[in-house]
Amino acid sequence: MGIESLEINRITRDEYHRIDYKVMRIAYDIHNQFGRLHNEGTYRNELDRRCKRYGFDVKTEKKITVRYKDFKKL
Repeated sequence: MGIESLEINRITRDEYHRIDYKVMRIAYDIHNQFGRLHNEGTYRNELDRRCKRYGFDVKTEKKITVRYKDFKKL
């Protein structure tokens, strides 16, 4: 498996809050419809499906490397 590089787009605080509001609304709707007794994969798959339906570019379960100055963590 090759290493995939993703570009991170900077957004404003207002843009972040608009996205956050939409995603949290979707998450709460799923929880209200499904209840609390399903496993995590069920909720993750449904959140993925619905976010894609609303036009979000979704990537799930991606391995990332975090770097900051001399710090590196997989």
